[in-house]
Amino acid sequence: MFRVILAALGLVYALVAPASAQVSPRAEGCLVEGFGRGPCRPDGVSLPNAALGDWCFSDAKHAHTRAKCADDNFLIVKRNSFVTLDVKCRFDKIERKADNVYLVHSTCKDGEVESEDTGAPYPRNQEFKIVGQTLTIRPK
Repeated sequence: MFRVILAALGLVYALVAPASAQVSPRAEGCLVEGFGRGPCRPDGVSLPNAALGDWCFSDAKHAHTRAKCADDNFLIVKRNSFVTLDVKCRFDKIERKADNVYLVHSTCKDGEVESEDTGAPYPRNQEFKIVGQTLTIRPK
């Protein structure tokens, strides 16, 4: 019964929602700073909301913790990219490996902003693991 009600609500929304609200974010693409337009949700898989936002590297934990940094150890994770002081990366493909563990394939450029770009884009594969308020990123 519950599923029937949810399906009916979805149908009503599809009929009354403005056309702009029905456009898939994947169809329009997202603007990724330094890369132009790219997919919002690469391959239909994205990092969970718990991974998005501001992180600060903790030497004691050898991982990122949920905080804004007072120094240069910051990491900002967005739906389709991440940026640090030295590098910005666009997510090309995200694979869910286990609960809160993701293999992230990215195209990266050195330099945080466009004017600081040094060199050609390069591929990077990393494992993102989210445990509570800690994000561990390891090369793969």
